[in-house]
Amino acid sequence: MKIISGNLWGGKMFDRFSSFFKNHCEVDVFCFQEVFNYYENRVGTSGEQYSLRQIIRSQFPHFNEFYRESLYDTSMSGEKINYLSYGLQSLIHKDVEIVSEGDFMVFGSKTNLLDKSAPTNRNIQYITLKINDLNVTILNFHGIWIPDYGKGDCKERLEQSENIIRFLHSINGEIILLGDFNLDPDTRSLKMLEECNLRNLIIENKIDTTRSSFYSKSGKFADYMLVSSRVRVNKFEVLDVEISDHLPMFLDFDIV
Repeated sequence: MKIISGNLWGGKMFDRFSSFFKNHCEVDVFCFQEVFNYYENRVGTSGEQYSLRQIIRSQFPHFNEFYRESLYDTSMSGEKINYLSYGLQSLIHKDVEIVSEGDFMVFGSKTNLLDKSAPTNRNIQYITLKINDLNVTILNFHGIWIPDYGKGDCKERLEQSENIIRFLHSINGEIILLGDFNLDPDTRSLKMLEECNLRNLIIENKIDTTRSSFYSKSGKFADYMLVSSRVRVNKFEVLDVEISDHLPMFLDFDIV
């Protein structure tokens, strides 16, 4: 089984996506963060739709697509009703058995609208797969961003980790927690998750950075992949492919 996880930077480098996907057609699961879904409807018409979510989905005809919004905003201006959501997208090859899919909030509330003045709402998308007759739950995560703290610890991030741990304890089966955590490697917020008997593959493989050359700020880590004990890692790497200001992570694994 093969997985790729990546923050798509809102599609700023979309012209590079198509060739990247074609070069990794053997992958079974793609988990993306920072995916926008935009809907524009003129009153009295059938409406028009354009979104990064839809464009990505069109690239994967042999996959089941799941999208879970973290934030949304609606507005009405003249004859237009606009809807914008921002969230997590996962694509699972149709040959893979899906047991369940959903999401849960780890910070804030999904009922809140976009608020630039406060830490943003965050959820986790989970998808449970049946692999070798065992349940494996993949959790697609994009952690909160708080400029005053960079990627360091703060009460909001500690609360976020506590909420994640509460859900992890409810899972029956193996776990793969992945995504853009927005955390430094030495934070307590990350250590709390590792203490749930999860291996941090970024640390274990001595990865130097998860950021591409398009990221100019200090701090070269944001993305992580944590796995439980029965996930046998055949290969893990951070791909040197620049489709975002984040580098995608790749995992080839078995369940033993």
